[in-house]
Amino acid sequence: MPLASLQPSAEVVVRLLGDLDLSGHERWGALLRDAAGLLAPVGDPAVVPAPAPSAPGARPSLLVVDLGDVEFADCTGLQLLEELRATTAGRLVLRRPSAAVLRLLRLTSSEGFPVDEEGVTGTGAPRAGAVGDGAGRRSSGVDVAALQAAVERLGVDLVAGATTADVLEHLTTAAARVVDLDGTGVVLVGPDGRLRLAQAQGEGVLEVELVQERFDLGPCRDSHGSGDVVGDADLAVEGARWPAYRARAVSVGLRGVTAVPLRARGRGWGVLDVYRRAPRPLDAEELAALRALAALATSCLVLEADRRAGAGAPAHVVPRA
Repeated sequence: MPLASLQPSAEVVVRLLGDLDLSGHERWGALLRDAAGLLAPVGDPAVVPAPAPSAPGARPSLLVVDLGDVEFADCTGLQLLEELRATTAGRLVLRRPSAAVLRLLRLTSSEGFPVDEEGVTGTGAPRAGAVGDGAGRRSSGVDVAALQAAVERLGVDLVAGATTADVLEHLTTAAARVVDLDGTGVVLVGPDGRLRLAQAQGEGVLEVELVQERFDLGPCRDSHGSGDVVGDADLAVEGARWPAYRARAVSVGLRGVTAVPLRARGRGWGVLDVYRRAPRPLDAEELAALRALAALATSCLVLEADRRAGAGAPAHVVPRA
């Protein structure tokens, strides 16, 4: 469970253990809000006071969220951090975030988060640098404005209880815009445990995805089985392990493919496949953006599955092209 402690340096330190995802949002939300409520009031919300030596009866002036044990975060978890920043009038510092969390923050946050990467405490201000401030810019091959719009759209889906079909349509459309792709597809785990095509967008993608489903062989199957991102920069010279899939993809002009697993609650729910006509790999920022979208969409799928289970209705998705 998460740990919280009040330090003598007038900081409230909350250490999170586990993933900062949908379940983490539910598990830690009340604790983090309570911790924010311990801070001393400030006259000017624009001023962020540095921690001061403790005095009898003094209230802390800074909330530090220690992310050193958080290996994975999705957009629902980051929404909680955004809420905390507003609640604390900016007196929030993130300590020891992983590289993956930092990348996600840079891509999705319109305002910078102070980050204390070395875990400095004491009477002085933390050695903090801001991450975020990415609104409206391209980071590497990522359209940051499109990414933020996609995060908002999927966030609405999460709250409103959108159908699986709508979530997948929003996911595939957003992925193609954010990373400038030529096609996208999604497969989901069916009742029989096999991967079934649920969504396809882009010229040639539907037939390539159907070949993958028919032979049960391709990047999505490997990604689902391993839980890792799988792909080839140029199927014309790679992809020999998937001969039928490779031949059909190359024949319709799809050269690069990347499969991103949809995972939550310790299991796989499906895979997002993304295609490029130009033979090239995706860079780290592009992968981080796709992982962020996939994670948020998976949270929507999990909630939809919970609702269906509660209503006794079987999950069913009609493939869209």
